[in-house]
Amino acid sequence: MASAIRASALSFSGRDDPAVLIFEMGRMMVLKLLLAAGRRPTARSIRIFFGFSRLRPASAGAPARCTAALALSTAAAMLCLSSATAQAACQTSVDFTGKTVGQSVTLDVSSCSEPIRAGLYTTLGFDSQTGYPMVGNPGGGTPASINGGNGVVFLVTPGSTDGSVYFDYTIQLTTMGSSNSASIPLFYASQSCPLSAPCAYSLANGGNVYAITDTSYPIAVTNLPLPPTVTSLNPTSGPAAGTNSVVITGTGFTGTTGAASVKFGATNATSYVVNSATQITAVAPAGTGTVNVTVTNNAVTSATGAGTQYTYLPAPTVTALNPTSGPAGGTNSVVITGTGFTGTSGAAGVRFGATNATSYVVDSATQITAVAPAGTGVVNVTVTNNSATSATGAGNQYTYIAEPAVTALNPTSGTVAGGNSVVITGTGFTGTTGAASVRFGATNATSYVVNSATQITAVAPSGTGVVNVTVTNNSATSATGAGNQYTYVAAPTVTAVSPTAGPTSGGTSVVITGTNLSGATAVNFGATAAAGFTVNSATQITATSPAGTGTVDITVTTVGGTSAISAADQFTYVAAPTVTSIAPTSGPAAGGTSVTITGTNLSGVNAVVFGATPATGFTVDSATQITATSPAGTGTVDVRVTTVGGTSATSAADQFTYVAAPTVTSIAPTSGPTAGGTSVVMACAAVVAVIEVALATVNVVTAVPPMVTAVAPVKLLPVIVTFTGATSVTFGGTAATSFTVGSATSITATTPAHAAGAVDITVTTPGGTATGAGLYSYIVPVTTTSLASSRNPSEAGQAVTFTATVSANGAMPTGTVTFSDGGVAIGSASLTGGVAAFTTSALAIGNHTITAAYAGNANFAASTSAPLLQAVNTPQDSLKLRALQIVATRTVAQNSGSAISGAIDSAIGEGFSNGAGPMTTPGAGGVRFNFSADPDQETTTTAERTVSQRWNGDYGTAAYATRGRGGVSRGEGNRVDDAFAAIDRSFVKARAPRPPVEPKDWLLWGDIRGSGISNWHSSGPSVLYGTQVNGLLGLTHRLTPNFLVGVVGGYEVFDYRSDTLNGRLKGDGWTVGSYLGWKFAAGLRFDAAVAYTGLGYDGTAGTATGKFNGDRWLVSGGLTGSTEAYGFAIEPSARVYALWEQQNAYTDSLGTPQAERSFFTGRASTGFAVAYPWLFDAALTISPYAGIYADYYFTGDDAASVTLAGGGALTSTPFIDGWSARATGGLAARFGNGAAVAFGAELGGIGNNVQIWSFRGRGSVPF
Repeated sequence: MASAIRASALSFSGRDDPAVLIFEMGRMMVLKLLLAAGRRPTARSIRIFFGFSRLRPASAGAPARCTAALALSTAAAMLCLSSATAQAACQTSVDFTGKTVGQSVTLDVSSCSEPIRAGLYTTLGFDSQTGYPMVGNPGGGTPASINGGNGVVFLVTPGSTDGSVYFDYTIQLTTMGSSNSASIPLFYASQSCPLSAPCAYSLANGGNVYAITDTSYPIAVTNLPLPPTVTSLNPTSGPAAGTNSVVITGTGFTGTTGAASVKFGATNATSYVVNSATQITAVAPAGTGTVNVTVTNNAVTSATGAGTQYTYLPAPTVTALNPTSGPAGGTNSVVITGTGFTGTSGAAGVRFGATNATSYVVDSATQITAVAPAGTGVVNVTVTNNSATSATGAGNQYTYIAEPAVTALNPTSGTVAGGNSVVITGTGFTGTTGAASVRFGATNATSYVVNSATQITAVAPSGTGVVNVTVTNNSATSATGAGNQYTYVAAPTVTAVSPTAGPTSGGTSVVITGTNLSGATAVNFGATAAAGFTVNSATQITATSPAGTGTVDITVTTVGGTSAISAADQFTYVAAPTVTSIAPTSGPAAGGTSVTITGTNLSGVNAVVFGATPATGFTVDSATQITATSPAGTGTVDVRVTTVGGTSATSAADQFTYVAAPTVTSIAPTSGPTAGGTSVVMACAAVVAVIEVALATVNVVTAVPPMVTAVAPVKLLPVIVTFTGATSVTFGGTAATSFTVGSATSITATTPAHAAGAVDITVTTPGGTATGAGLYSYIVPVTTTSLASSRNPSEAGQAVTFTATVSANGAMPTGTVTFSDGGVAIGSASLTGGVAAFTTSALAIGNHTITAAYAGNANFAASTSAPLLQAVNTPQDSLKLRALQIVATRTVAQNSGSAISGAIDSAIGEGFSNGAGPMTTPGAGGVRFNFSADPDQETTTTAERTVSQRWNGDYGTAAYATRGRGGVSRGEGNRVDDAFAAIDRSFVKARAPRPPVEPKDWLLWGDIRGSGISNWHSSGPSVLYGTQVNGLLGLTHRLTPNFLVGVVGGYEVFDYRSDTLNGRLKGDGWTVGSYLGWKFAAGLRFDAAVAYTGLGYDGTAGTATGKFNGDRWLVSGGLTGSTEAYGFAIEPSARVYALWEQQNAYTDSLGTPQAERSFFTGRASTGFAVAYPWLFDAALTISPYAGIYADYYFTGDDAASVTLAGGGALTSTPFIDGWSARATGGLAARFGNGAAVAFGAELGGIGNNVQIWSFRGRGSVPF
């Protein structure tokens, strides 16, 4: 809209004030409501709704539309205006291609919409009516410096204008950044007026906001120039004098001009050429050290870094070589020391004279390791780097030396141990130094002396085989050939000699076995040369021993040396043997006697003879003893010994006599126990007379041989018989424990242990061995086993010792006894003194048949005891723990049943109280409250009506007097106060009425009950006492006025003790359940509930402990009535609940298994309760209550009767059984917000010996 459009003034009349409405249309559209002087509109007098739609481009040639509407309470109008034709697309970006800092581009906005052409600004929220673009100066368009991001800065200047709008802007780049793109943030007023026709009202003078810059107009800038960067140099070093070319790689080089645009440190490059935007080739100026190469373009200099560093290298110098000489053929390493080696590269970087080094490595700026090329004479070693070539001098001279040659050795062989001198003849030995310069094969000579250029005397090292002797000087190593071969000759070795001994007189032919024996020049026996020797082969020599003594080493000498001595080469000179004694000196003619020969020089015996007969066998025990077995023979003979030293001489000391063998004819007694120990008398045949003994006579008949014809029976008394020189007595091959030769005709022997059966008796004398076949019989004694218990009966877990005694007719049996329970082994023990004991505490409860079985052995027969009946009873503490479980868990169940059923009964009663009946209804264990009844419901004006009125707080109020049905007071109206008027009303009420109660079908309630049991009438120890707490939380929902349901959850914890049982039972449990209530007649309802509880028990009785779990179900139901009389609420009821509980089996800490148990219990009750509600004030009603009930407890239990020691049976009878009375009482309170609480107490078991008391608290909230 190019010009302003003004609407004529409109006058209109409201309730209070005249007004004038003015429209102005231009760059802004302003709505102004002018009021009469001194008048302000009120909220009641006028309501204004104003809508405006922003200009939007339409199709080509079509107008853009706007609408404005003004609605008044008494009039309305509408105006629609058309805008100018939509414009072509605006320029929103500029391109700086080819531009640099200080250059500009033009932003053309001539095709933009009028608000944009009206002016662009640098800030948002600026009043464009107070200043000109760009920065709002009042004097005209002003340039603005704008940050485009990433360090880019622009100068934006308004361009051409017609005085009303701007057609373009000049954008100049003043600072380059790190990006080639940017964004210029500009803003304009979307509802702006043109400069030619300013808006009548702007923000500056309290008008509208259409002149405020409210729209962003960002300008995208692309292809901006970037500052130059240098990323790498090639090369990165050069001579200090400069003049070398350096290729600079980077970015932003376009436009680089001027001598100072490329610098090496602070020095301009000698010259440079810009190859491209990313490369410059510059000529380095003279310089020193390391400098940064920079490029300056568009007044911006590139940053420095590791990639821009250039190093000026000084000219290298060579100060020393190591070594300073080498072989003419080259290939040796030379360490070059100097300075300025950095930058040395290329094949010609290191040269020996005019020849390049074969290779080299620049170790550091001061060291190069080079491989010398082939050469002759003396040359200079030079180093060339990027700077220059090192100068020559004495320190860089290298001498090429001719190679040495070996032509002859003297001697050409030596020992493998080395150590001999060898003269080496040849040429080129001058300059030979170092341990490795003279080598025998791969081994350095032990030492050497260079005698001249043609001779070296060296000491050969150890070695083997044929090796080449070489000489190495600074030039090279001598070549190998026939003239330099040296042979190592191995020393001989002696590995065996045979025989290893001979007589001291010598003359023994000895075969020597070994290695390297060829060419032997000497054979020695110790220090004495062999009487003669023959070299049979390289591995054998036959030598004749000279005379000698002792043990000597046989050595062999060859060119390779003398054999080393060892145990294998020893030869012993042996003296002739002697026999000094023999034992025994006699034996049976049949031979077979083991004879010990004592003497000297008996080692190496090769023959033992008895007379002229060789021994059956012999063993050389030592140099002084031989054990030989005599051959058969007669008479007395000499025992002689032959060794390599000769044969022993005969003497009286070596004589052996052959003797005839005896015979055994009788023994007494002829039998005895297998354990041995029986004294047996034996007789043998000989020429004797009649022998008298204490008990009988032995008749002997002279004969050849003599024989015993009769033996009088004797018992354990010796009978003298003839056994001369007896050396052993055996029974069945086992030597007698002891024996005594009574005379030449009798032996008394003690039998050894032996297996049962008949055995042979043998007697050995110098004349041989006599055998009495089957003369003696071993018999096994019969045993008897008895068994005794240390404690019978015992309790489970108690230690019981079973003792078994085994006897055998006065003998002492040994061995093992096994103890069994019902035929199953339970342990074993060894006999000590005929007694074995076994202790166990693992016997289970019940009767056990215990036996002890003696296994017997070879000496005693097995036997088993008579059965012993061992009784094991249950531990008293385990019985007490079971008794505590029986009596205490029933009490827990009874208290929980009372708590759960009572809480559910209360919740059902509260859910049904809806205002039609009494406002409070006492329950079995407390009082219930009606929180959903309407306190304003009309009731009959009776004595009973006051109960509801008092409970709801209406009694004595104005509402009580005036409120009719529905809770609306008669004659009372409603009034709506005007928002603009002051309202000041008041009236007097007798008491503030309660607001109408909204019906509430949900009830959240909580109930907690603490109960305990006491034995008040008993003066002795209490069987059971303790406490229990049940906490319950429930939710009730009334589905219909006469039917409701609910859910309940709870937790219980209990702790009971028993003095009688010295025990304690504690535990806890969680409960879940549901319930329902049915109000089937006025003032009469039926309810039912079911709940499950999972319990954990922890019991202790004396030393017995145990943990077990229980699962309990509760079912309850009942009928409850309600009525009112004279202000009292009365509730009669008849109820019953029953519980079933099952407890798992477990094993207590004493190891006693406790069986699974199930029981049930319950209570049937009838009675009534009364309550009297009392209005304390408008926000509080309290109600005391009391009740009395008759209860009948019933129970059943499958637990077995428990009998304690010294007492009667503890049966399954609960503490409260049968009929008893119960009394309740408490106080309830209801608050104005609908919440209520109650506290009460209860005493049960009235008329019984044991009473159960409880305290209860309850709260609930309806919603």
